[in-house]
Amino acid sequence: VDNSIVVLENIFRRQQEGERIRAASENGATEVGMAITASTLTTLAVFVPILFVPGIAGQLFKDMALTIVVSLVTSLAVALTLIPLMASRLLSRKQQEHKRKFATRLDASIGKFLTRMENLYEKILLFSLRRPKTIILTVLAIFVFSMAMGSRLGGEFIPEADNGMIQMELETEIGTSLPRTNEIFALAEKIVAEEVPEAETEYVSFGTASGFGVIFGSNASHKGSMMIRLKDKALRDR
Repeated sequence: VDNSIVVLENIFRRQQEGERIRAASENGATEVGMAITASTLTTLAVFVPILFVPGIAGQLFKDMALTIVVSLVTSLAVALTLIPLMASRLLSRKQQEHKRKFATRLDASIGKFLTRMENLYEKILLFSLRRPKTIILTVLAIFVFSMAMGSRLGGEFIPEADNGMIQMELETEIGTSLPRTNEIFALAEKIVAEEVPEAETEYVSFGTASGFGVIFGSNASHKGSMMIRLKDKALRDR
């Protein structure tokens, strides 16, 4: 949103200075394009590494970081492409005059609504100030009730979830060859087949690094992972 606001304000400023709307849209977006790109990249530099954090920290923050990264990239793309296009079509002089009339009517309607809300708030505030004991006791009662209900609900750090998947990480001594690692994973697959009858499919991957090792292309022949997809929950007992 910030990127779009910066671009739109710059386009509007250039139009007010006398440029035609099409030229103002093109020049306005180009003028601030590098600045908003640099600003977005500095924020991405903070959140992109979180996508590669392993362990519990990665599970907790990866979804949030991914959401922010996608939002920022999309915002930048919209600000540099869609906003100039829409501005060149919607910011003409005649359309602005029509919008001013509409904005005046809208402003009057919003003003009336806010006035009614202000009057209502004033009545509630006066009622509260005249009965301080009643208000304090009511708030305390609600607080105690909330604490009592919260203690009954219970909670946990990470809720249990059955997504029908089991993931295992296997690691041997550093320097173990790929053929030896392959033998170990074959043994693990055999154990899974015997001990986990609910297993439907298995996917094994080894010889590649995780985390930041993926970026730099490093290999690790001594470790890998196994992903097991279970049968549908209705078809298994556990």
